[in-house]
Amino acid sequence: SLSIIREVTDIACRTELRVHVCSSQISTTAAMTSSTTFYKEQLGPVPAENIPDFDGGDEEYMAGLLAYVSAWSYSNRRTFIDKLKQKPIFRGGDFMEYSVVNDAMFVVAYAYIVRTADQRKIICVFRGTEVDNIVNWVTDAGTKQVERFDGIKLHSGFYRNWKEVWDGPRGVEAHLIDPYKLDAAFEDYDHANADPPAGGNQQDNLAEIYMTGHSLGGAMAVIAALCMHENPLLWHKTGTVHTYGQPMVVASKSRAVTQARIGERLNRYIYFNDIVPHLPPLTTGAFDHVGYEYKYMPTDTLLPWPHRGEWRERGNHPIDVVIRSRTTQLFTFLGVLPFALGDFVSYNVQWMKLKSPWSLNDHIPYFYVDSFEENGTV
Repeated sequence: SLSIIREVTDIACRTELRVHVCSSQISTTAAMTSSTTFYKEQLGPVPAENIPDFDGGDEEYMAGLLAYVSAWSYSNRRTFIDKLKQKPIFRGGDFMEYSVVNDAMFVVAYAYIVRTADQRKIICVFRGTEVDNIVNWVTDAGTKQVERFDGIKLHSGFYRNWKEVWDGPRGVEAHLIDPYKLDAAFEDYDHANADPPAGGNQQDNLAEIYMTGHSLGGAMAVIAALCMHENPLLWHKTGTVHTYGQPMVVASKSRAVTQARIGERLNRYIYFNDIVPHLPPLTTGAFDHVGYEYKYMPTDTLLPWPHRGEWRERGNHPIDVVIRSRTTQLFTFLGVLPFALGDFVSYNVQWMKLKSPWSLNDHIPYFYVDSFEENGTV
C-alpha cells in the first residue's frame, strides 16, 4: 500500500549517514514523483597537515577546481562527498545538499554548499541537466521570459528551478546569510525564531562565496548572482561566478543592465564546439550572454586556432577577426541537431579531426575537467 511505501522510504532516509532531514512524497501515479531532501555532513576530520588554501585571485586554479566540483555534482551523494574529500582544502569542512523534485511542476533542482574547514570560504554548486531526466529537458525548453530583480527578464524554466532550492528556511540563501546553520552539531537551529547560541552568527567569519555549475547548473548560478547582488552583505562576500557549458539565461533586452550588475564577476567557460551555450534558439525568444567568455580547443584538432590546449578569453587572439568575440544564439535547434548528433556518434572515429561546429559531445563535463587536468590545474 502507499502507506507502506512511505514508511519504507522514511526508514531508508533515516538510515543514511547523518541525515538530518529527508522527506519523500510518492505520487499515486508511477510517472510522477515528488521529493524534497535536506542533508548535511562534515567532510571528515581536519587534516593534521597544513590545509592548502585556494586564492580567489588565481583564476585558472579556481576555474579548474570549480569545474571539478561541478562535474562531480552529477554523481550520487556518497560519491560526490568522497570526491570532495580527495581535495585537502575540503577535508574537515561541511557539506550540505538541498534538492527539490516535482515532475508535475517540471522541477528537478539540486544545490550543494561546500564550506572549507576554516569556515572562511563557501562554494555553492548547482547540478546541471541530467541526460536521462526528461523533466530537466522540459525545464530547459521552457523559454517563457519572466521579469525579476528590478526589470531583468530571465528564462522561466531556469528561474523556476533556481527558486525552489534558493528560498525557504533550508534553502541556499538562508545558509549563506547565516552560515551557522551549516554547523553539523546544530541540527535544529531556526534562524527566523531563535537567536544563535554563544559564538553568535558566523557571517563575520565568512570571507568569500563562490557560485558555480555546469549546463543548467551554470544558468542557476547566474540567477543566484543576480539575487545576491540585491543583498549588499552577500554581494560584498561574493567572489567570482564560474559556469561551464552554460546556456543563455538573460533576455537580449536585459543584457546591458545585467552586465553592469554582475558581468565583472562572471566567467563563462566553453569547451570547443559545445552547442549548449548557443541555446535556447532564437525561435523561442531572444537571449544573450553576459560576463567574460573563455574557450578551449583541444590539441588534436586540425582547425587553425591559436593557443590550442589552453583556455583563452574570447577577443584576445587573431582568429576572432572571423569568429565573433562572444558566443551567439542559434536561430533554430532542429536545423543543427543532425550535426550535433553526428558529432556525438563520430567521437570514436580516430581519423576524424574536423568536427561539427555544434557538438553535444563537447558538452560532457568530463571534457571540461580534463582540459584543466592537462594543464595541471586540477
